[in-house]
Amino acid sequence: MLSAPQQLELELVDPGRWPRRPYCADDLSAGLRIRSFKQAITKPYIQANPPHLRVWSIYDVDRAGGALAWEDAGLPPPSWAAANRENAHAHLVWGLTAPVLVDSPDMRQAPLRYLCGVEAAFRERLQADQGYSGLITKNPAHPLWRTLRGPQLAYELGELAEWVDLPKHLPKRKPEEIGLGRNVTVFDWLRQHAYRHIRHYKGDVRNFVLWQSHLNAKTLERNGDLLTPMDGRFAPVGSFLCAARAGPVVRQARTEGGLCTGGCCPQGAVLCFLGGTGGGRRHAAENSALTNLPKHTN
Repeated sequence: MLSAPQQLELELVDPGRWPRRPYCADDLSAGLRIRSFKQAITKPYIQANPPHLRVWSIYDVDRAGGALAWEDAGLPPPSWAAANRENAHAHLVWGLTAPVLVDSPDMRQAPLRYLCGVEAAFRERLQADQGYSGLITKNPAHPLWRTLRGPQLAYELGELAEWVDLPKHLPKRKPEEIGLGRNVTVFDWLRQHAYRHIRHYKGDVRNFVLWQSHLNAKTLERNGDLLTPMDGRFAPVGSFLCAARAGPVVRQARTEGGLCTGGCCPQGAVLCFLGGTGGGRRHAAENSALTNLPKHTN
């Protein structure tokens, strides 16, 4: 791999492969902000994958020489590796030619299980951080990092699978409980819990704070049951509530007494507490509209 120039090739930071309004940060300890792609791409930390899609497969290698861990592991060159200039820890990223749908009513288990297996195998080969969720990565276009560019922007998922012994890494537990699927598992469990318990809180908008506190506690409880719990630094329930407001289904939910009666939105019990938010739905539609890319849905 060769050192990338200060201005990376246009295809690497092609807005069509990134969220339209990604999370980003100058300093992770100060929290994340949602900004336009044009603003976010100037920040050292950025959300690489759009909501509900896996476009980039990202690994966190917390040791010196991390950017070259793929070579020692016998894996294909990543699309890019962004390394810390001080300690040489790095994020290694493989682009996918066909993004995988990971969080949507249209999601299919077969491609998700396949992706989970490939990522579990890559993670083990790279000796990468098992707890890294992949939400935020080192921005390959930012000068804070030393970015190495691979010869190939994206791979077929099957092509990546050929580099690892996949059958040994197909999860015995539900595939959603490992790696990327932890978000899916907890959100799906949380919405089902919400369906059953929202009746205790409906009827008074002031109860929303109590409802949020209840969901927060339940989210942390369910997260703790996972094989590898997610890092809670980014306020997990906030992410789930945000996802609930801006879910993948943008149809207008029919509400009655604060409850979704149409069954048309998987986020219903949370979204319909307040009857839904048009802005949230618009944000979801903007962020998930990658119409120029094929998707694994079978």
